[in-house]
Amino acid sequence: MRKYRFHLLSLAHTKCSNKFATCAYTQKVVGMAKMMSSLGHEVYLYSAEHGPEDGELPPHTKFIPCVSKKTWDDYLGNYNTYTNFYKFDMNDPVWSEFNIKTSISVRENLATDKENFVLCFFGIAHQEAVKNLNSAFVVEPGIGYKYTFAPFRVFESSAWYHFIHGTQDKDLGTWVDTVIPNYYDLNDFEFSAKKEDYHLFVGRLIQNKGVAIAVDVARKLGKKIYLAGQAPDNLSNAGVKLDDQVQYLGVLNVKERSQWMKNATAVWTPTYYIGPFEGVSVEAQLCGTPVITSHFGVFGETVLHGKTGYRCRAYKDFLWAAQHIHELNPYDIRQWAAANYSLDRVKYMYQAYWDQLADLGKNGWYETQYNPVENLDHFNKYYPH
Repeated sequence: MRKYRFHLLSLAHTKCSNKFATCAYTQKVVGMAKMMSSLGHEVYLYSAEHGPEDGELPPHTKFIPCVSKKTWDDYLGNYNTYTNFYKFDMNDPVWSEFNIKTSISVRENLATDKENFVLCFFGIAHQEAVKNLNSAFVVEPGIGYKYTFAPFRVFESSAWYHFIHGTQDKDLGTWVDTVIPNYYDLNDFEFSAKKEDYHLFVGRLIQNKGVAIAVDVARKLGKKIYLAGQAPDNLSNAGVKLDDQVQYLGVLNVKERSQWMKNATAVWTPTYYIGPFEGVSVEAQLCGTPVITSHFGVFGETVLHGKTGYRCRAYKDFLWAAQHIHELNPYDIRQWAAANYSLDRVKYMYQAYWDQLADLGKNGWYETQYNPVENLDHFNKYYPH
């Protein structure tokens, strides 16, 4: 297996650990560090200055602090990310300092004896840090947002790949772009075949996440439903009222998330918008819990209708799904999710992509030599028996 040096550009407004489990993009950095380290690659991690109170850093070869503790504390130290969504702007103090320091540090740490991959996990927010960087592959490794800039792009789902091509008015495919799903550490998600009599919604508490749909159906059927996520004051704007039947849990840490998900009868992700990945639905399935979702966006790829959950188009569909969700097999659900979205599965999908890009310096698209990892297995999906 070919070895490379990876420069992982984390987010300036979070710390690179499971303490920030509510930020999907931060968790992409954490998971990528684990995957590439396990394959024997060098991992250079660029993030805000990190202390013991910030949680454990993921495996890495070298840590490069790019936001000082003072800058971080002055701007974000008293900001509550439980009662509010994350606070960030590409021109704010932490992002300005991050991009300036990262731009210098990446260039100082480029390997001379192997290919360098600079991974920009937050899209155009990282653009200034890699401006005019021509001696490395600059990649957006997990696109679930609208605005892209890098010459090499990895999308979270085929649905999002095609959505972005449509918004950019492109009707031709791109050979050097690819689709690789999000990835999860199985140790963070406990399995349970036995379920308790409640439903669960985890995510940003906004209308477009579909929280009101989940609550309306639960009320109609007399089911208890628990809600978890940032900014609970937004619930009233989404048309949701809390009471004995509909309760708010707060922001869940990794262990709490696993406990609530594994015991739920169902987890809801009925988004109104075209979902690029909607990771909560996969997290629930990793716990063996079926999901109830919209029918559009990513869910056609991540949810096996009638096997690991139900995809719905109308209110009556959601009612039917909630009444029949207990019929789905938790073992099949866990098997599907673990086989397709674990770190140990997805890391080889990335390895095949890195090797494809590295070949651009040789014969490019016309390269004919295959390495053992390059056997098209990265396009496979594995289904329950």
